[in-house]
Amino acid sequence: MGLEQQADKWEQDFKNCHYILLLEDDEGVRALGKQILEGGGYRVIAASHIPEALNAILEQEELGQTPSSVVTDLNFKPFIPPDKPLDGLKFKKIFSRLHPDVEVLLATSSTDADPRVKEYRGSGESVIGKPFDLDEFCNWVARSEERFRRRREVPLG
Repeated sequence: MGLEQQADKWEQDFKNCHYILLLEDDEGVRALGKQILEGGGYRVIAASHIPEALNAILEQEELGQTPSSVVTDLNFKPFIPPDKPLDGLKFKKIFSRLHPDVEVLLATSSTDADPRVKEYRGSGESVIGKPFDLDEFCNWVARSEERFRRRREVPLG
């Protein structure tokens, strides 16, 4: 097998064991995001709330599969007790402790006046507004996937 064929096989193996996690409670936005990402050739697992996302991550890890990028909403409808709210920022902090090499994009319809958006931007993390600027969204995903791939790259031959 030549070097180019090895690279193609590695790329296919990589796509088979990694996925993009899309966490969005708005069904229309979730469906559109999934369609865009799958149209770009990415494997996508979509969840409507944080407990569903955590279950999906655990199920995939049992299969030896890990997320390569995460796109999460900032605000979620309450699925847990109101005195212990989880939002996209808290999810990111929990997730990043488990997967520090996976980039997380925070998607929000909130403005920069929202203190959580300021905190997220101030920490150097990625934030995108909703509705998505399609080019900005696709470019972020492509860059994130490429950086993840490079971090996981195994030298060939």
